[in-house]
Amino acid sequence: MKGKFITALCTLALAGSLAFAAEPAAITDAGVQQYTNSVNESVMTVRYPKVRIVRNDAAAAKIMEYFADQEQKAAKFFNDHSAEMPLTEERSYEVMLNDGKYISILDEGYMRFKGTKRPTTWKNGVTFDAETGEQLAWQDLIQEKDAKAFTLKNINQTIFLSKHTLSRYFDGLTSLPTNYYLDKGRVIHFVFNPNEIAPDSSGIIDIDMRKAAK
Repeated sequence: MKGKFITALCTLALAGSLAFAAEPAAITDAGVQQYTNSVNESVMTVRYPKVRIVRNDAAAAKIMEYFADQEQKAAKFFNDHSAEMPLTEERSYEVMLNDGKYISILDEGYMRFKGTKRPTTWKNGVTFDAETGEQLAWQDLIQEKDAKAFTLKNINQTIFLSKHTLSRYFDGLTSLPTNYYLDKGRVIHFVFNPNEIAPDSSGIIDIDMRKAAK
């Protein structure tokens, strides 16, 4: 009887913890926006997310404000440079983590000016606190036991030991990286865009730090 009572208590405790666990946000496309320059047929297509968090409109609004600001900056760049020569640009996103505590998204895209051999590509990670909507630096997320792995020396070591082909001119980072995202296991990944640490032919470099956020 005592064992059954304890089991019942554990079941109730688990049910209570699940009841109070935050729900993942509802993330859908906000729609496709297109910017054009009719003189030279330049075009930029933007697809960014619409975020809804149950009983937390303020946090969702902060996250959407980030992407609205990014779109505004992109539109200014497009308007300023598309008149110089024909330009094709696309901006989109990929949700990497949405677990009720963190929302981590890759803001990604490419642009190509007419006559260039390759497009310029990028992936920029952005991670939010799902409760407050505030943007988080990776330093806010590392566990105390993992702090040594995130020194500049050890981050460089992880990069040099990775499978990626690095630039022969790359001697190591001189400052801590800022571009990162969390994967579905909350593991921290650093992202380096073409020509940052590797030749353009290597593409975008993803460095898995193998350490989970707290």
